[in-house]
Amino acid sequence: MSRDTCSHAALQRICLHSLKQIKGFEHVTEILVQWREPVGRDPCGRENLGQNPSSRDEAEYEANWTLAAVRPRVDNQVLRSARAMIEWLQQTYRLDGPPDSLREKTRRQRHSTAFPRDVLDKDFPG
Repeated sequence: MSRDTCSHAALQRICLHSLKQIKGFEHVTEILVQWREPVGRDPCGRENLGQNPSSRDEAEYEANWTLAAVRPRVDNQVLRSARAMIEWLQQTYRLDGPPDSLREKTRRQRHSTAFPRDVLDKDFPG
């Protein structure tokens, strides 16, 4: 099943429009979606070693985003009633990638040393 790829803003608009059709979401004015790394890869984008080859295929069909916030808040029962719609949205749409702030953080982590510089510069007794 192919999915449409959307920006954060576009996906938030789609989710808002779709969820407003569910009882209890009529007064919601803002939806926040958050990038999440599909299973089968670590946050730096490397394949997790030790996982079977089919996990890569499964990660292709797994959602790469989650519903992070709804404003104004809704009751937990209302949120549970929207579970099927949220799952359908996750199967239908993918985020085009993590937000720039997460990309930069991941890039910095990949290019940093294993230990902070101040730890490496200390004289250890021995």
